[in-house]
Order: sequence, then structure tokens, then C-alpha cells
Amino acid sequence: MTLCEHIKGKYLRLSKGQKIVAQYVINHPHMVVQNSIASLSKEIGVSESTIVRFCYAIEVNGFVALQERLREDLKNPEEQKIESVLW
Repeated sequence: MTLCEHIKGKYLRLSKGQKIVAQYVINHPHMVVQNSIASLSKEIGVSESTIVRFCYAIEVNGFVALQERLREDLKNPEEQKIESVLW
């Protein structure tokens, strides 16, 4: 399961601010991987602490871990397509 699929499964339980972060992560994963938490905070319009709380709400241990998971998903897009079909 990709991180974006995992986020979609947790979406309804997120706070309003965390949902904004979730939508951004799902729609712009490359931007999340390339930017710092401070620049994402300004881009999205939420606080850095909201981004960190989002990470914990989706069971990821912080922003760096979020970036690492996204990098892995972005490295293997073909494997992710196959996995989605199998499940």
C-alpha cells in the first residue's frame, strides 16, 4: 500500500488542518519530498506543528519519515501500480 493510499484511509479521522496537509501530500508528493517543513507550512497555509501532528495522525514518525516514505513510493511507481491491482 502506498503512503497516499494509507492517508486516504485515515482521511476522515483527521482534523481540518490535517486534511489540508493530506490533500497537499496526495496531490503534490514531489513538492513534499523537495521542500523543508517551513516552506511547506508557508505554501499550504498551516503551521509546522500541524504538519507534524498530521504525520503522527497517519502513523508516520515525523516529517523526515514522511519524506522518506514518499521518496520510496515515488522511486517505484510501476511496483505500486501492480500492488494496487493485486489488492
